[in-house]
Amino acid sequence: MSTPIDVAPSTTPSPPTANRGLLGAAVAIGVANALWSLFQWAELLLARQGGTPFCSLNATFDCAQVWDSPFAVAVHDVTRIPIAGWGLAWALAAVIVPLFVLIDERRLASGGAAALRFTGLAGVASVAGLGAASAAAGALCLGCIGTYALVIGWTLCAWRASSPHGFAAPVRGAMGAGAVVVVSLLGLLYPGQQTPHAQQKLALPSPATPSAASSTSNAAPAPAAPATPGPFGGPSTGDPVRDDLLTRFMATLDDQTKQTMSDLLAAYRDGKPGVLAEPRAVVLGDAKAPLRITDWTDPLCPHCAMLHEVLAEIARTVPPGLFVVEARHFPLDGACNPGVQRKSPDGTRCVGALASICMEGDPRAFEASGALFAARAQTPEAVYEALKPFRDPAKLKQCVESDAAKKKLLDDVNAAMQFNIEGTPLVLLNGREVRAVPPLLYALILTGGSWQNAAFASLPAPRPLPADGADHVGHAH
Repeated sequence: MSTPIDVAPSTTPSPPTANRGLLGAAVAIGVANALWSLFQWAELLLARQGGTPFCSLNATFDCAQVWDSPFAVAVHDVTRIPIAGWGLAWALAAVIVPLFVLIDERRLASGGAAALRFTGLAGVASVAGLGAASAAAGALCLGCIGTYALVIGWTLCAWRASSPHGFAAPVRGAMGAGAVVVVSLLGLLYPGQQTPHAQQKLALPSPATPSAASSTSNAAPAPAAPATPGPFGGPSTGDPVRDDLLTRFMATLDDQTKQTMSDLLAAYRDGKPGVLAEPRAVVLGDAKAPLRITDWTDPLCPHCAMLHEVLAEIARTVPPGLFVVEARHFPLDGACNPGVQRKSPDGTRCVGALASICMEGDPRAFEASGALFAARAQTPEAVYEALKPFRDPAKLKQCVESDAAKKKLLDDVNAAMQFNIEGTPLVLLNGREVRAVPPLLYALILTGGSWQNAAFASLPAPRPLPADGADHVGHAH
């Protein structure tokens, strides 16, 4: 009879239950998503500062419209981080969480699986929200579609890799994934605050008649100035209509906008005025007006289009004769602009700028510029089509190809370079550079270009602006 032999229990660990290949794929997709989010953030900066992002092809395929949608604007305004920054924060979590589990798969049972799943659900929810914003904006965001694919691919890998444990230890998993996202957002808060916000249309007060403004001031005296009037307090304009408009407008601004106004007024005050040549292309206003606005624009620049709309709205609102707009051109295309390195294959921006020059002297030149901005022409033929109601395409093309038009464009470029232009639009008030921010432009037009006025007394002290500027794009890179 044989004696039984005691066999010691095996100490060999059980094989891993999760698919390490899936976890590794999740890490790789997370890295790709982080890089993609960084790229989209850079493209967002390009769009906000005058350029055209790679995914803005036409009115249908235009990611800039989605980035400037009410949903995206609200996210940036409330959280101080743009949509691309939130995408980057999620992508960092999509790298760290699966990597944490991959190092020790036993963590799946203690909250790692739940962390993977909660991260995936958060990503899918964000994709749904951004998709809804894209649909509401009536545009397709090609960059966002890439994000959708990466998020869904990551979620599938993470979900399958965590399937043996499901939502085990859900509280611990949710807290772990949430902590990674929160830390990432805190790290991205500063660059998010430095990212320019989308410019919104102005809500301008209706002008009162001079008699109404006078009777109002007689019936109710103006409120007393604060004890500390701030750095921009000063005398009123002396014009009851302008003073009334400015006072009512300043009263509508929230604290954040007032701070921005103060910052930009300080930059405008401290800037050195340049020497302007004689006006060549007056397109809006009275040529004898005391305030001369000179702007350099690019035909595909979204902020240039916004500037055009703002100036048109201001002209309809303020008393006549306050300002005149002189149009200059700085197409962001090295094919016709020696200050820009990047060259386009078809020169659409160059054709657009030259076509605008050829419209000079036409009473409808400002209207034609608006039509060109609205068309967002992507080919030279589309430029001529957009301007067809104003000029015969054959005659316009003949002018565009003329040496005289090209010389005027080169003169514009050289003039802009003297002001160290960093992007479009570049705006000058009587030769002094001012940021193309709608509330600031409106206020300065009412004051005649002065940074001191009684209505500015409530502005807070200015903060120092970033050294590289916040409203331009480096065009020569």
